[in-house]
Amino acid sequence: MFGRIDRGHDSGKFIIQTHNPDNPVLNQAIENRWKDFYLGELEMRKKYNYPPFVFMLNIQRSLKDKKRLVEELCKLANTINKENNVIVDGPTPLLNATKDGKWQYQITVKAKNRRILTNIIKTLPKTFRYQIDPSNLL
Repeated sequence: MFGRIDRGHDSGKFIIQTHNPDNPVLNQAIENRWKDFYLGELEMRKKYNYPPFVFMLNIQRSLKDKKRLVEELCKLANTINKENNVIVDGPTPLLNATKDGKWQYQITVKAKNRRILTNIIKTLPKTFRYQIDPSNLL
């Protein structure tokens, strides 16, 4: 039976298999150095412009014609980038790049001010899907 460990009265054990045993995050977890993990993660998020230092908008579109899809998203990314004080990543394929015979791609917009993102949403064609403050980008 699989489940969570150390949830009852008995101590549990777990095994981690890795190609990188010297990974700082892994060692921080093993040594219960959660504050070090938190501070390191916060530093990385600031360096690469991720929340809580920016707000994010994920924009997705799917089409059968991959070339046209990428062109549309590139055009949208360029327009957004020119008209706003933002960082635009992509276009990139979704984790499941194809679904129901269509290609699925996305762009991610990062801004210091959420109002910029809500204004971008208002200009999106109805054929685009979006999520503000996405919980994941896969």
